[in-house]
Amino acid sequence: MTRGWNDEIEREDLKQSFRPGKDYIITYNGESIGYLSIDFNQEFIYVRHIEILPSYKRRGIGTSIFNQLKEKGLPIILEVTKTNTPAIRFYEKLGFEVLEEKNIKKRGVRGEVEIKKLKKKISQSNRVALNN
Repeated sequence: MTRGWNDEIEREDLKQSFRPGKDYIITYNGESIGYLSIDFNQEFIYVRHIEILPSYKRRGIGTSIFNQLKEKGLPIILEVTKTNTPAIRFYEKLGFEVLEEKNIKKRGVRGEVEIKKLKKKISQSNRVALNN
């Protein structure tokens, strides 16, 4: 875990940022095991956040989620903290490539923190329409 974990802070952060219809609780065999936040438009899919409980990692769940997103036929863009090497390795395994590197300031329950982010993209050659 790159930033540490505090249940109370995480719950409060999620309460403030959860967007019904764009944010999803990831379930596995009926158990809540993670969180996914995505934005769709006609040009690309932006994965704002994905997090899976450590005990459920390396089971193919993240790969399955990204495979479902790839089926939309649009490029997928996401940002990952540069120090999060396990996530970077996972995204590279899926075929993501670095588009740009930037420094951002994030303000949240933990206060303001400067983070180095890599913007990554995986392109799709076939494009399909999105259905609502």
